[in-house]
Amino acid sequence: MPVDQLVVDDQIVDGQDQCPETVAGATVNYKGCEVDTDKDGVKDSADKCPTTPEGAVVDATGCQLDDDADKVVNAMDACPTTPAGASVDAKGCELDDDKDGVANSKDNCPTTAEGITVDANGCEVDTDKDGVKDSLDKCPTSLEGAVVDATGCLPDDDGDKVVNVIDACPNSPAGVKVDAQGCELDGDKDGVADSKDSCKESADGATVDAKGCEVDTDKDGVKDSADNCPTSPEGAVVDAAGCQLDDDGDKVVNAQDDCPTTPKGASVDAKGCELDGDKDGVPDSKDDCPETPAGAKVDAEGCEFDTDGDLIVDSKDECPETVKGASVNYKGCEGDADKDSVLDSADQCPTTAEGATVDAKGCEVDTDKDGVKDSADQCPASPEGVFVNRKGCEVDTDKDGVVNSQDSCPETLAGITVDASGCELDGDNDGIKDSKDECPTSPAGVFVNKQGCEVDTDKDGVVNSKDSCPETLAGITVNASGCEVDSDNDGVKDSADQCPDTAAGAAVYSTGCEFDTDNDGVVDRLDQCPTTDEGRDVNAEGCEPDGDNDGVADRLDRCPASAAGEKVDSTGCGKPDADKDSVEDKDDACPNTAIGDSVNELGCSEAQSISLEGVNFRTNSATILTNSLPILDEAARKLNRFPSIRVEVAGHTDSDGRAASNQRLSQRRSESVRTYLISKGVRPSNLTAKGYGETTPIASNSTAAGKAQNRRVELKILR
Repeated sequence: MPVDQLVVDDQIVDGQDQCPETVAGATVNYKGCEVDTDKDGVKDSADKCPTTPEGAVVDATGCQLDDDADKVVNAMDACPTTPAGASVDAKGCELDDDKDGVANSKDNCPTTAEGITVDANGCEVDTDKDGVKDSLDKCPTSLEGAVVDATGCLPDDDGDKVVNVIDACPNSPAGVKVDAQGCELDGDKDGVADSKDSCKESADGATVDAKGCEVDTDKDGVKDSADNCPTSPEGAVVDAAGCQLDDDGDKVVNAQDDCPTTPKGASVDAKGCELDGDKDGVPDSKDDCPETPAGAKVDAEGCEFDTDGDLIVDSKDECPETVKGASVNYKGCEGDADKDSVLDSADQCPTTAEGATVDAKGCEVDTDKDGVKDSADQCPASPEGVFVNRKGCEVDTDKDGVVNSQDSCPETLAGITVDASGCELDGDNDGIKDSKDECPTSPAGVFVNKQGCEVDTDKDGVVNSKDSCPETLAGITVNASGCEVDSDNDGVKDSADQCPDTAAGAAVYSTGCEFDTDNDGVVDRLDQCPTTDEGRDVNAEGCEPDGDNDGVADRLDRCPASAAGEKVDSTGCGKPDADKDSVEDKDDACPNTAIGDSVNELGCSEAQSISLEGVNFRTNSATILTNSLPILDEAARKLNRFPSIRVEVAGHTDSDGRAASNQRLSQRRSESVRTYLISKGVRPSNLTAKGYGETTPIASNSTAAGKAQNRRVELKILR
């Protein structure tokens, strides 16, 4: 075979192989040159990315360039300069997990909540730079540098609605009123807040203490505003103007005065002792002639002799016997300089204003002793001891028109109407002052609420003062008196009344149904025999049939055809002495005495009471029924036959109802019987009445029949 036909590893003979050095195993074209399938300029044998899109820029390995090494080639990389190592999405752009617009690699706060405004570092902004992020900041426009609370708002530690940063008084007490600077109000401008000011109306400009009351700096008892000598030594006795006393008026105060009784007007030295200017041996205060020539002989007053001491020497004195010390005119006669009708010698107040009323000493009077002289006193009859103003009129501190001495409420608020004692009116006397009383005409004595309106405790629409039943249950219909209605007036309220149409006046049980004591079907109101044994047949009047009208029921009548009007015994037959006690029945008060018992003249044994069986009363009443009167008449007849016998009328009840009520009822019934017997001639002194209530039953109270027996009146013989 010719040399040019040799086939090498690429299966192209060298004579035809334009690329004789093709790498072994490489895929070649018909020219023997290695193919570049993806036409990226890198032969397939060296191309690690043999499917690169046509035209793509590749590196020496045939793979597309990825300049930022984010594993997204440049051709598909929307963010070709991603920082090394950053996580990217399919487009080669760095991830922003919290979607705040800041890539993860630059995001210092990678878990910011969605929608939050962030800075370049991906962290939530704090617009007002107060340390509270905008999402939590309730006050997002706080001043830069301000100290804020957790909500981003300026704190207001004392709760006065003025934030700390502008609060000049950050520790104001809770609840006090403050001004715009957060400081508590000071109504009288004395520097003491109103809540601590015990003297809220201090004079303008006055110096006050911690309690807001005017101070007395030198502790002399005179407030500084009135103290003309505010530096008096502590303990010094001062006058009303706060100045130390100078009793002798020599301008040397008592505390420094060695001569404290220097005459008034005398010139003194620094120690308060008189001067003797002309050295005549007479102190100037006593020297009526202080310029006496040296060596002149003088009298005790330092003057040439003046017998009457009026400063007019005797040779010129027309009144040589003027009272010693009196002021005189040039003729030596005494005058009245202030024209107050008190001669100057006796006038202790020689400069009294003309026309002023003076006392015997020539001093102006203070009639009402209020410290203001009458001439300046506009209220000259002020009560003694009251505090007055400079005009002498009593003060009214709270300006309610009632002066302090008569004001029982001296701190009434402005504008409140007060009574004569200065206290706010309570027109309806319900304990609520008129200014707070929403019902100012409540009736006297009623109980009211905080608004001054009368209460309706049971909420039945009737206020307590008109409510006779103040504890009515909710929902019950009431009358104008606030009590549950009782439509049939039987004493049982409608809510409990099982027989709401009971006849007027009928006695009823607690169910509202009429009494039928003996359960015979005839109500007590219509029952003429209310104690019929239970189960007996009765007529319309509630009585057992009695064919011969002898008072013995047919079922017990052994002589059912007794003649009309015939007296019969309990068997219905004629009865001279039914109990055979030798007392005829017509006179026998105890016709059922046991045979053989010894009896008294009334036919009763010593231990026996006279039964008044058949004596009945209206239910729950002491009114005797008319059909009982014949029984009582017969008892009276028998008692009147023996006027020396004393008897107790004993009343008894069954156990229905309360024991106390039964006791009272039995007493009233026994008294009714006693009264009736007295009306029939029985001596009152022979009769007493006593109620035993339910305490002495003679039968069981568990049956109607037993109860009927227990409801009784008896006559106990006392002898």
